Amino acid sequence: MKPETRLPAWIDYGLLPALHLGLALMASALVVWALGANPLLALPILLSGGIGEGMGFALFYATDFLLLGLAVVAALRAGLYNLGGEGQALFGGFGVALVAIALDPLQAGMALPLALLAAALFGALWGLVPGWLHACRSAPLALTTILFNVLAVGIVGGLVSGPAAQSQESAPDAAGASAPLMPAMADLLAPLGLGAGLADAPWNASFLVALACALGLWVFLFHSRIGYELRVVGGSREAARYAGIRVDRHLMAVMALAGAMAGLAAVNQWSGGQPRLALGVPGGYAFVGLAVALLGRGHPLGVVPAALIFGALYQGGVELARAMPELGPDLVLVLQGLAILFAGGLERLLRARMVGRRRAGLPAEEER
Repeated sequence: MKPETRLPAWIDYGLLPALHLGLALMASALVVWALGANPLLALPILLSGGIGEGMGFALFYATDFLLLGLAVVAALRAGLYNLGGEGQALFGGFGVALVAIALDPLQAGMALPLALLAAALFGALWGLVPGWLHACRSAPLALTTILFNVLAVGIVGGLVSGPAAQSQESAPDAAGASAPLMPAMADLLAPLGLGAGLADAPWNASFLVALACALGLWVFLFHSRIGYELRVVGGSREAARYAGIRVDRHLMAVMALAGAMAGLAAVNQWSGGQPRLALGVPGGYAFVGLAVALLGRGHPLGVVPAALIFGALYQGGVELARAMPELGPDLVLVLQGLAILFAGGLERLLRARMVGRRRAGLPAEEER
């Protein structure tokens, strides 16, 4: 095999995702045209909804997509497929709800840090269990994480209508008085003169937490010994065992880490939406997180622009469906599906062509 098979970082993490997105937008334009609408009129509405007036909502959705994309990337680097982001986020939301119920108004200042801790711990627990089943019982992780999404709805729904509901009845004002809300980004940006037009948007400081998670995961995976061992496990479990790495422990640990980041999405939902636990939120976001991880090339920092793009597409699609009712409300799913198709299904095709051209341009002595 010729040694030069890798592409430069600006191509692998910049040009290729941009090409995937461009192809997805072209395919979306064809879909809009096939539905009887004018793509030239639809595109400005899509862009305005995503990066114009609806930017605050797009960034709110991008926060969820970023955290769930990081949950996929963390597992992916260890050779695992985490499709349980929804269940982990829902279980994290149950932890946030318990904090809101348990604290009284005098303890409201403790609500936010405890909510972040509870969301991460409950999400980590819901990621650890399928990780243990896979590492110690060889259960297929993709299947168990999907099943755990459904299981989380049943368990949390039963707890909400049972013990948690009784606790709420005994302290009816607790959840409202000590609701752990992140500050709105409009308030944080107002002293800088940048908060205009964001007053009614749900975008909140959870976005900063998500960015910190992306940076922290990058440092952990690429600048720490444990992160290196996790990547070795992802490359070859047999080689990792030969090197003395406890593969089972690393697999469980990385799934707990992935679950913790997915669980933090509950804080964003709680702060940007309504301060209550909803079983249907975040619905369908786990597979969007998978698409974000694919578009971001499985890199913690590459997931950041990918999440922003998907947030803009999501909000822009909502505005487009509202402005052009003939397109239907499912256009958002079509846009996401096309992005997944070109980011995942055709990624190897474009990359293989670029690698082939790069090889063809190498001098003979480099090829040897």
